[in-house]
Amino acid sequence: MLEKEEESIQSGNLHALQAQVELEKSIVEEIYALGRVINPLEDLYRMAYPQAEHEIPSLELSLESIKTQVLEHNERNRRLLKESIASIRQEIASLKTARQPKSPYGDVVAPSMIDIRT
Repeated sequence: MLEKEEESIQSGNLHALQAQVELEKSIVEEIYALGRVINPLEDLYRMAYPQAEHEIPSLELSLESIKTQVLEHNERNRRLLKESIASIRQEIASLKTARQPKSPYGDVVAPSMIDIRT
């Protein structure tokens, strides 16, 4: 999903990017919700199996690995988005200077004599 978000940033597809950002928010919320569930689950397993439970630590490590990967890719997407925004701002600034209204008298030669006879 984050790779598709990166592609949308590079192609400038804002509608797809908006949908992907919303989806990303929900996925991140789910990751953190899963993280909150692991600790009570670990306590339950310790009470049920006093010897040693190896599945919970591996779940925690997997979850941390996923979080790290998401954060790294998200940072990469942020940099791309900032570069894209800077490029668009530069284009807008160049358009503003090119659109300044031209004076209708700009091409007229300045007068050198004035007729004051009346």
